[in-house]
Amino acid sequence: MSTFLRQARRGVAAGFAATAPMTLFMDAVHALLPRHEQNGLPPEHITARALAKTGVDADAAPGEHDSLSMVAHFAFGATAGSFYTPLAQRLRPHPILGGVAYGLAVWAASYLGWLPAASLYRSALREPARRNLMIIGAHVVWGAVLGAVTETFEHNDAEARTEKERDLCEPP
Repeated sequence: MSTFLRQARRGVAAGFAATAPMTLFMDAVHALLPRHEQNGLPPEHITARALAKTGVDADAAPGEHDSLSMVAHFAFGATAGSFYTPLAQRLRPHPILGGVAYGLAVWAASYLGWLPAASLYRSALREPARRNLMIIGAHVVWGAVLGAVTETFEHNDAEARTEKERDLCEPP
């Protein structure tokens, strides 16, 4: 397997894992927002609009939207993570700072770019400040965990290589 594919696969795992604390953060902060700003989390809105655009919405049973939004949210986190690991391997940023910077780049590209362009979510420029901070904070959490998990994978790989080299050098 190529190095790029191995790194991308690890990025998928790291991005998936990082989506869990991100989601917990978003849920916790969402509950603290004023009542009039608690109109659903972004993954719910995005999934509902995507389903409506594809016509699948009519086929979804009550309660399936929540499950579908979580599946889509984790799938996007995993997909976005797949691009980070090869990038981090090339640039060698500090694990947490590099992950946070990447998380903020994903937020900007999504909430200032492709989501409004695809009419899946309003632009961050039209989002109430507290909701924006919640979403940005969630991406900071995601990025920090992504960077830390990616670094753990790299550290484990380095240890495995060192152990393998040691085994090759020792006489039988």
